[in-house]
Amino acid sequence: MAPTNDMKLPTTINGAVSAIIDDAIARHIVRTIEYWDIERKRYPQYDHCAVIVAEDITSRFLNVISLFNGFIPLIAVQMNAFLVEGGIALWFTTVLDELPLGLEEEDEEAGAGHI
Repeated sequence: MAPTNDMKLPTTINGAVSAIIDDAIARHIVRTIEYWDIERKRYPQYDHCAVIVAEDITSRFLNVISLFNGFIPLIAVQMNAFLVEGGIALWFTTVLDELPLGLEEEDEEAGAGHI
């Protein structure tokens, strides 16, 4: 298991990042959310986002974290490693992006012209 670190995202968003390199995904989901909660209380002047990086993001894992998204800002990134010319190349794919929540008035305005 890789250590969890704080990651600076663009602008004023802090990310609590958990990298998962084993099969203990459930523990890492909880740990990442705990780190996110600690950091948002510690630095309330910033927006915060929980970021999970995993080698294998199964449909079950994706379904579970999708349930949290919308209530907890959450990004899931799948990491793949490849041997390239005697070295290792890492490929990152965002499989779940943060779902920004708007105000009810914004939602009504966005859908005003739709039936």
